[in-house]
Amino acid sequence: MILKVATDAERGQTFEAVLTFGGLSPDPTLDHFNDAVFLMEAVEALCPGAVLFDPQSGERI
Repeated sequence: MILKVATDAERGQTFEAVLTFGGLSPDPTLDHFNDAVFLMEAVEALCPGAVLFDPQSGERI
């Protein structure tokens, strides 16, 4: 399946569940990058078949 950039509502029509996460402020020094990676790994472990992608580019992670 080729994923396209879409809103959460549009993705909700395609997928059973949509989980979006992000920060409230930019993190240019990547102080919280590991936190994001740990969260993505947890989603993959708890939700087999989860599709992780960058919502800005639409590319799979």
